[in-house]
Amino acid sequence: MKIDIRDIFEQIGNAFYAVATDLRVKRIEQGELKSIIAKDWLPRNESVEGTVSNEAHCIFMSMDANDSEHLSSNDAFKEFSKFFQLHHESFTVDLMKRILDTANEIAHTFKKNDSSEYDHLKNLKELFHF
Repeated sequence: MKIDIRDIFEQIGNAFYAVATDLRVKRIEQGELKSIIAKDWLPRNESVEGTVSNEAHCIFMSMDANDSEHLSSNDAFKEFSKFFQLHHESFTVDLMKRILDTANEIAHTFKKNDSSEYDHLKNLKELFHF
């Protein structure tokens, strides 16, 4: 079943939202969170520098929608996990590594002392078999 590329990036937004919500990233920290994501998901072509990519736009829109709806981290991760299981062939090893790199950076930046705060980061690694 063919899927729209936007669907993939909206679901990646769900995964990042789940990780950030686990870490209780505050509304005031949203700019820093989006900067971390943008670093890995903005265009790599210097000729379009300063523009927001479709990837980043879809990720941010998904995260903002989840935040507006006060979606729990569990529900957001369940949506991502279900999508991944249905469309795992659309996720290359490079894409999965890129997702994990960004999620790890989010966790590192907003780390808390309680290791239970990293549940969805651990789940993401397990889902990808990393």
